[in-house]
Amino acid sequence: MFQTFDSPPAGTDRGERIARLRHLMAKAGLDAVLAPRSDEHQGEYVAPSAERLAWVTGFTGSAGLAVVARTAAAVFVDGRYTVQARAQLDTRVFEILEIPGARLGEWLERKLATGAVVGFDPWLHTANAIEDLTKSLEDKGIKLKVLARNLVDRAWGSARPEPPKAPVVAHALRYAGKPAEQKIGELQAALRKDGQDAAVLTLPDSIAWLLNIRGSD
Repeated sequence: MFQTFDSPPAGTDRGERIARLRHLMAKAGLDAVLAPRSDEHQGEYVAPSAERLAWVTGFTGSAGLAVVARTAAAVFVDGRYTVQARAQLDTRVFEILEIPGARLGEWLERKLATGAVVGFDPWLHTANAIEDLTKSLEDKGIKLKVLARNLVDRAWGSARPEPPKAPVVAHALRYAGKPAEQKIGELQAALRKDGQDAAVLTLPDSIAWLLNIRGSD
């Protein structure tokens, strides 16, 4: 039995993609840039327009992060994806590192000089992750910089698919099982029981379930 993997998004070859990204990094005064697999919702399922990690690296797993510096690059994956990463990545370009043993901060400290600047898209990382990375880089004076526009998106250019824009539709009760009002009421009851004031839902699948809605993605 052979294991197969999804193909990365179509476009230019990997070397040209990295060259484009590094050109934009140089223009922005960056020494490295982060390219996580996550989208704005921090979920496992992302739209084709958010497959930035796959576009840059060729790796199509559901979790991971790439860091591209001026003369080095690495992809961090967990133990589920080490075989897939070796099959899909060009190891002449990308170092494959397994988390949690390998740490992004330690790699940046090894590869970058004191005072280097690392760009990131604030929509694609949790606040805690950025705070932890900032602290880990303090001793070497490496700074993180919020980017107004994602550099991978700029390098991807017109070949990047459009984000999903179809209307949200109601999910029929015969499939949903319970009215949305009942689900919301049950959630509110659970919050009161636990002494909580509110719950914040960010994952599209959770929101779709609670409100009995569906989208095109």
